[in-house]
Amino acid sequence: MKNEIVTNIDAPEKLERLYRRDKFQFEDWLVEAIKMFPDSETLRVWHARVNYIPSPSGRRENKGLMSLSGNGRKSLALRRRLQ
Repeated sequence: MKNEIVTNIDAPEKLERLYRRDKFQFEDWLVEAIKMFPDSETLRVWHARVNYIPSPSGRRENKGLMSLSGNGRKSLALRRRLQ
């Protein structure tokens, strides 16, 4: 099955429709797409959105960022910015 996120990476409205149509499939495609394009800002934004969990304290939290580039320091820096 082709990765619809990769096919539509420059079409934000289409990505939104794909997400709303099937969130589980979208998440599978997103993991695959991030492996293919680890420096894509679009994919990093979607990753943060998909993994966002509101905390009881009102502080923004995330389910955890996977290493987007294979560089643990970059992931740690991204996590710190989200806090």
